[in-house]
Amino acid sequence: MKTHTEYKCNKCDESFSDSAVFDDHKVTCRLQNKPYKCKLCDKRYNKNACLQKHVKSHSEKKVNSYKCPVCLKDCYKAHKLKIHSRIHTGEKPFKCNICDKAFSRLDTLLHSHMPTHTGERPHECDVCKKKFVTSTKLAYHKRTHSGVKPYECKLCKRRFTVSAEVGRHLKNHHRSNLKFKCDLCVDSFSLEKTLKSHIKKKHA
Repeated sequence: MKTHTEYKCNKCDESFSDSAVFDDHKVTCRLQNKPYKCKLCDKRYNKNACLQKHVKSHSEKKVNSYKCPVCLKDCYKAHKLKIHSRIHTGEKPFKCNICDKAFSRLDTLLHSHMPTHTGERPHECDVCKKKFVTSTKLAYHKRTHSGVKPYECKLCKRRFTVSAEVGRHLKNHHRSNLKFKCDLCVDSFSLEKTLKSHIKKKHA
């Protein structure tokens, strides 16, 4: 006899029978339970006092920061600046010993690239049994089963399952509104704060 599995959210006590729906609920519930958002890095907190303490850490990091001489980005540790500078220099010190492809970060080589050679796909969808290299790709896939679309176009309110789809949608349908261009890659954005968030996440 097949056992019925129930997934219960420890934030709001709501229960789910489908793990994919439960995974997406956790993201939504986390945001709802953390209404205080940092305007500098998008981190969220459940109490304003926690947010204010976090905001203070930004100014402390700035005092002891290492500034990039090219784009003036503040990195709060020397090794973070070294990693960031590779965006400008094009340096890729981590080389695959199988195909000679090189990467700027060791974690990209080990966790994203190497499985393409080994064929290892340890993350399996419990709905359709399809396997994936990373847990992130599995999480994106599960949304095809749940129908949850957490990413929204700020211009037309259309929703998408992954953030990259929003970028493609903007380029195809709202190109004239993309006034803020990233100097480090080919991406453009409709809002300055979105550009800043992009730089922090993709080029940090």
